[in-house]
Amino acid sequence: MMKGWVDRVWTWGWACDQLDDLDVSLQRPRSDLFLPPPAGERSDEMEERGYTKALETDWIDGTFGYFGFSPRKLELLNGSTGSLERRKGLLERSYRAGLELAEPQLRLIGSCSF
Repeated sequence: MMKGWVDRVWTWGWACDQLDDLDVSLQRPRSDLFLPPPAGERSDEMEERGYTKALETDWIDGTFGYFGFSPRKLELLNGSTGSLERRKGLLERSYRAGLELAEPQLRLIGSCSF
């Protein structure tokens, strides 16, 4: 559902246009941290099946790279359907990842008009 929203809202030519002039562009430098809980799947299973690499390619290299987010990071919250202790650990990991979010680096690729 989120990917569908992102695809519709950020469609090139609708809200975003390619601009090379920093003084005209409305798109500010921004970093990105993506924290999806992959439906309780274990990290070793995701690695074995190639799902982790597929998510990185789709979201980090594709979607968020397309928007110009830099730096970008994917933090998979595997085991989100586990024990209460496990879920608390994931919440703490998410919190730490947010605190460690890197400062945006200028990487202009477009401008958004909303």
